[in-house]
Amino acid sequence: SRSPILHAKYLTVDGGFSVVGSYNVDRYGSKHNLEIGVLIESPTTAHELERTFAFHLDRSDVVTLAAWQDRPRWQRLYEWLLFLGASV
Repeated sequence: SRSPILHAKYLTVDGGFSVVGSYNVDRYGSKHNLEIGVLIESPTTAHELERTFAFHLDRSDVVTLAAWQDRPRWQRLYEWLLFLGASV
């Protein structure tokens, strides 16, 4: 069985600070979306976030440029339709 997709945005700095939030680094994030980021000063939290990231990274799949370009046409259409719906 596959692990669920991790949809989280966080950053750890120097093992003591973390930023956790919803901010998308794209053209919509700063203009159209209500975004939030929280700064946490806690080595315990930073360690847990790094551990969680390593756990999911170890179970993730590598996507090569060739594989991405070779995905089926139905999948490309589906992704394009989802993108249009998300950008409205």
